[in-house]
Formats: sequence, structure tokens, C-alpha cells
Amino acid sequence: MCLSPSPQRVFVDVGLHFHVEMEIDEALRWIDLKLPALQLRVQTCKQQAAMIQSKIKVVYEGIAELMQLQQQQKPQRQIY
Repeated sequence: MCLSPSPQRVFVDVGLHFHVEMEIDEALRWIDLKLPALQLRVQTCKQQAAMIQSKIKVVYEGIAELMQLQQQQKPQRQIY
């Protein structure tokens, strides 16, 4: 929010870099309507992050397993 010349009105960022001048009570009502949508978006992002994190863990474990297989398959050189 940005302050407008009138102390009873504020500029509210409504998205896509658009700002709307509203009375303070209008801005508070708009915030009350917007908040659940933002909370849902946060929840969705958290779920996506958890899915990505679990996929990274699976790939990491797969790489570690492959590295162990490669170490086991290397022939041991005999030192005389």
C-alpha cells in the first residue's frame, strides 16, 4: 500500500502492477477478500515444494546407490 494525498485514502496494489486508490475501509474489505486466495496459493506452493524435495531425495538416493554399485564392480588391483 502507498499513501495518497488524502489520509483517508490509500493506493492498494491489486496485482499485475496495478494500483487502485481506495478508502481505508474499502481497502480492508479488499484485503479480507484477497487473503484466502493468497493463503491457498501459499499452501499450493508449499505442496509443490514438498513434492520437488521428495523427488530430489529419490534421485539423490538413486545416485548414491549407483555410486556404490560402481565401486563394487571395480576390479581390485593387486599390489605386489
